[in-house]
Parts: sequence; C-alpha cells; structure tokens
Amino acid sequence: MPEKKSILILENDPKISAQITEALSGYNVTKTENGEEFLSKAMQADYNLFLIDFDLKEKDGLLVFREMRQKNPSNKTIMFSSSNSIPLAVQATKLGVIDFLRKPFDFDVIRKSVAKAIKEEELLTLDLSKYEDTEWLEGTSAVKAKTIDRIIELSQKNSNLVITGEKGINKKVVAEIIHGHGRNAHKRFVSIDMPAFDKESLESHFFITLKELISLSDGTGIENIKNLTGTIFLSGIESISEAFRLSALQFIKDKKSPVKIIFGAYNAEMPYFEWLERLEIPSLSKRKEDLPIILSKYLRSYAPEIKYISPGVMDFFMYYDFPGNYEELKDFVTCAAVSFPGAEVLNFKSLPLDMFSFENAQKNKIMSQRNYSLPHVRGELESAMFNIIMEKSNYDHHLSARFLDIPHTVFESRLKVLGLPQ
Repeated sequence: MPEKKSILILENDPKISAQITEALSGYNVTKTENGEEFLSKAMQADYNLFLIDFDLKEKDGLLVFREMRQKNPSNKTIMFSSSNSIPLAVQATKLGVIDFLRKPFDFDVIRKSVAKAIKEEELLTLDLSKYEDTEWLEGTSAVKAKTIDRIIELSQKNSNLVITGEKGINKKVVAEIIHGHGRNAHKRFVSIDMPAFDKESLESHFFITLKELISLSDGTGIENIKNLTGTIFLSGIESISEAFRLSALQFIKDKKSPVKIIFGAYNAEMPYFEWLERLEIPSLSKRKEDLPIILSKYLRSYAPEIKYISPGVMDFFMYYDFPGNYEELKDFVTCAAVSFPGAEVLNFKSLPLDMFSFENAQKNKIMSQRNYSLPHVRGELESAMFNIIMEKSNYDHHLSARFLDIPHTVFESRLKVLGLPQ
C-alpha cells in the first residue's frame, strides 16, 4: 500500500476542522487551532500540503502563511476564506498560495483542490529548458532516472545539502535546478566561491556577506519577497583552510534563516558533511548507455554542422573512462567544431587526443575481451594507435612517421607486420 500523503490544517473552528478532516479521510490529516502551534508543527515534519483558514481570530491566515514561508519556503498551501475579496485572492496567489477557496464550500471542491495539488507534487518533472549546460542530464538509463528523482525530491525539501561528484561535473547548474524547482524559486539564487575568501583578512567579509544574504527583510510586499535570497551555492569548501571550513560549517548549522545552503564538493565521504542531505552525481563512466544521447545533444548545441559520428570514434568513447567527465566530452565536441569548421563527420582527425586518452580506451577495450597475452595486447595497442595517427595525418606516411619520431622505413615495416593498409 502506498504511504498516505500528510496534510496540516490551521483552523480555529473545531466544527469546520472536523468536517475537512472527514472529507479528506484518505490522507493523514493533522489539525491545529492557532498560528504558533501550526508554525511549530510545520517545521517539525515534511508535510505534503498545508490548509490555512484566512479568517483566524488572532491574525489573518495570510500573515501566518508569510511567517511559514520565511521559515519553510518549500510548501504547497491552499487557503480559504468567507471573504469574497478578489484582491485578497490575487495577493495570496502572488505570495505563493496555490489555491484560494471561498467558505462556505462544498467539500467536494476542497477534495478536488487537494487531489490536484497532491497529484501535481507526484508528477513533478524537471524543466531544463531555461538552464544552460544540461545536455549531460539527458538519457534513459536507470542511473540517470534515479538521479533526476533525487533532484526532484531535494527541490521539494528545505534541507541544506551537499552535491558531490568528480571533476568535470557542473554542480552549480544542479543547484540552480534544485532552487528553480523549489517553492522559493521566486527568490534569488546566489553563488559564492569560498576559496576567494580564504585569507585571514577576507574571512570576515565572507561571514558579513553570508549574514547579509540570509537576513530577512521586514517588508512583506511582493517587491521585497522577490529580493530575498532563496538559495546560496557554496563551492570550493575542500580547498579552504580547516579553521575557515569549520567556522563556516558551524555558522550555517546555527543559522535560523530558511535560506537553503547547497555545497558543491568532490569528496562525499568527508566527515563534516554528515549532517547534510547528499546528492551524488554519477560520473560519465557509470552512464555509458546514455553516452550516445548526451553526445548527440552536445553536437546539436555546440557543433550543429556535424551530422555523423564515425564508428571508430563512438567505439573509442564507449571504452574511454572520461576522467574529465561531461566537461571533457563537451570539450571534444567544441574543439572539433572550432578546428574543423564545416566538417560533417566527427572522426579521430577532429579530436584533440593525447597518448593517455588513447592508451586508456585501448586498455579498457582489451581488458573487456579478457585476452591479456603480451603480444596480443601490444599488437592491439599499436594497430589502434597507427590507425588513429594515419587518420589524423590524412594517411600521409611521412607525416605519421615524423609524429612518432621514427624513420619512414620503420613505420611502413610496422604497417606491413600489423596488416594495416599501406
């Protein structure tokens, strides 16, 4: 059985509260009767939905909603009122209320509104169209799907977190996506490079900057809310001094602000990350089944004139480890577009390969065949290397021999021994 969705209600009138609870019997409903109790419970658990009556005795429900948004920006709220004020409904909607219902209401109306809000939460998907450098998030693998689901999950939480991944993974854009799909997306996203403050004379400026960013304005108008900071992305925490690192982490642990803090790091196992939610971005080598899709996306974005990929290049990519991950694959594509403008085929001649890259791919290919005899390995490596060099030199034997720094006669002799075209 799927777990019931949880709803928190703020309603002064016990009779109406009981009626709503009965109408929403398919959900786990928690009732509160005053703003302080409601705000306390809202911070203690992750509710899927909030219901707030505007017509409260102490202060109107919109003020309570604003306080909750400051403490917990990630929420979905339905508000109801006996007032027929259209400006009030518009103001509530602009502030983030997803539906505004009028009392007295048919309880079928509230059931439908709640069901729609819950369904939208369940079907939430990522819209990547407004972000740059997201081609690497495409694909059909289970690894990719799991990563996207985790990004969606974290976007709906208000937890501080750390995004980890190897070199060549754009953690900042992932942080932007999490921010942009959360319920504080209307607020600012700020990125800070921590090593830029890693000097004794500059550390105080870092904390002053952080305090300014997470401080909340006294104003509650739309113009003030959109100027508040929603998310701060901190990169380079592993590259700063231990004392600075510990001070920064303690400051963020102690903060009372609802601003979400996201760290970008390489090492997920560092002990000072234990208190944070984690999102590990898989390397390209763990998503090889997605590589053709990612490559085609990069070609479309950065080298639209290239229409085809040579079988040899695709074979090379499938066996290559990509230590530079997605950025390295993108660099291959952009270099090919710049070096050979107008070329329609991505081949070895287009790629800025070095001996390490070549050896890495060939070694992986040979190991996958489980044939490790020294003569076989040497022959496979030499044949592949000669083929690539010949292609890059337009099959000019003299130029290939000079590249290898061997006599032309020796080069041609090896071609014959290896059974390669002469």
